[in-house]
Amino acid sequence: MFLFINTAEEERLLAGLISATGTILKAAEIKEGAERRESLLGLVDKLLLASKFFSEKIKGIIVVTGPGRFSRLRSAVVLANTLSFALGIPVAGMNLEEVKNQSGLIKKGIAKIKKGGDTVVAPFYGKEPNITRRKS
Repeated sequence: MFLFINTAEEERLLAGLISATGTILKAAEIKEGAERRESLLGLVDKLLLASKFFSEKIKGIIVVTGPGRFSRLRSAVVLANTLSFALGIPVAGMNLEEVKNQSGLIKKGIAKIKKGGDTVVAPFYGKEPNITRRKS
């Protein structure tokens, strides 16, 4: 089983548990505009608890690395890298410019993990990150 994290979409944050064949077993999301009582970490925790899956069953993490919003991508990549390190499992960073649909991202991510995956992934913003505002 694999953990899938996608924060690159404008309208939602998504976390899912994926089978070895690429089927989504369980998913949780936070929609844009909804009250933000949950963080991405809370979403993943809720998903794992609700599914009664334990970290030992997760064989790898697939995270969408961009392009997308700076803060969202950064938090997803940090979470994926941290869980990968803590659990001793590979992580696969997937770029939306390589594969446009979610099914393709998942299948390519699983293939990458089966080949050994990465030890660390980095976000891809699609442009120079701008975290400050210029004064007019």
